[in-house]
Amino acid sequence: MDYSGLSEKSKFRVPYVNGKYLVGLGLLGAIVLMWIYGQAILSEWKNLTFMEIIEHKVLIIIFG
Repeated sequence: MDYSGLSEKSKFRVPYVNGKYLVGLGLLGAIVLMWIYGQAILSEWKNLTFMEIIEHKVLIIIFG
């Protein structure tokens, strides 16, 4: 994408990390942290019916 060739002379370089690895690691990390620290929330959700979850927790599902 650098047609002028300025990037070869530049001293500052940004390392390239593929986003598919970051998203996968982030999802895995979120699941592990939820399993470790979110047992109270998980037990609360297990006691709710599907409609109660949809009715009361829809914003958490969407934005959480």
